[in-house]
Amino acid sequence: VAFLFLCLQNLSIYTNFGKTEIMSIQIKPSTLEFLNDLKDNNYREWFQENKTRYIDATENFKQFVSALIIGINEFDKSVGSLEPSDCLFRIYRDVRFSPNKEPYKKNFGAYMAPGGRKSSFAGYYFHIEPNESFISGGIYMAPPDIMKKIREDISDYEEDFLAIIDSSDFKKHFDLSDADKMKKLPRGFEAGSRVDEYIKMKHITPYHQLSNEDLLNPNILEYSLSIYKKMRPLVEFINRSIE
Repeated sequence: VAFLFLCLQNLSIYTNFGKTEIMSIQIKPSTLEFLNDLKDNNYREWFQENKTRYIDATENFKQFVSALIIGINEFDKSVGSLEPSDCLFRIYRDVRFSPNKEPYKKNFGAYMAPGGRKSSFAGYYFHIEPNESFISGGIYMAPPDIMKKIREDISDYEEDFLAIIDSSDFKKHFDLSDADKMKKLPRGFEAGSRVDEYIKMKHITPYHQLSNEDLLNPNILEYSLSIYKKMRPLVEFINRSIE
């Protein structure tokens, strides 16, 4: 806790918080209510009429992400002193080439990794969406050259990788079963190892579901950080591969 308050005093992203107790920051019901209403009213006129609600919800999420950044730095300093704006994804959708012409996403998302949301490194992700919120991380939609490095290390350091994802603690808190996979092993890898199915993965993104009740729990920040801490060994394994 002393470390958190020290960061609070020294990092510019917390100047707006004064001496707010970081661990008391939580997701407000009004934030979830806004996203729930947006889901049923996904058009520009409604959004403009409710712009104040959007701003309030976004500010709440920014404060929450700010606290996550500080908390993650307690056990993974590679994330660094990011600004929340480095991590948050825009709510506006690019509809130019999509059959779905809804102008807004139905969620808030933030990716905390070295360099922020555009990072090529593995990191930690938080997703708010009514009835579909979750905690995740790892690596998603990485360029082919980076995925090649990760796959090679999974193959070369099979025991180390399996020690992480087969641990009882990891299996208790994360799901990798819905991962998008290639039909066959990529070129250069021979079949028959215990990590074949992981080498086929297009993304490595452990998933931890959150109910609406979980999300609005006063201890959601502390809980989220505990989940990220359990994810850290996998994040570190992937980032060693990339480096």
